[in-house]
Amino acid sequence: MQVLLVLAHPNPNSFNHAIAARATATLEANGHTVNVLDLYALGFRAVMSPDERRAYHAEQPILDPLVAAHAELVKTCEAFVFV
Repeated sequence: MQVLLVLAHPNPNSFNHAIAARATATLEANGHTVNVLDLYALGFRAVMSPDERRAYHAEQPILDPLVAAHAELVKTCEAFVFV
């Protein structure tokens, strides 16, 4: 199974990171493929710019290449884990 694990915590030594690492290891040990998105490590902006908001209902709604890459992962995964 393709699993997308999304992590959002600024401290790499946090309990959240430990949970994400354990979940990833357990899922992989059980034969699943895990893609991890560490949003803070990627520098992900959690807000839309005015241009992104205007494009939202247009033909090309995703302007940010990082968001486009994340959207492709969402399309291909079979399960989500949010930490």
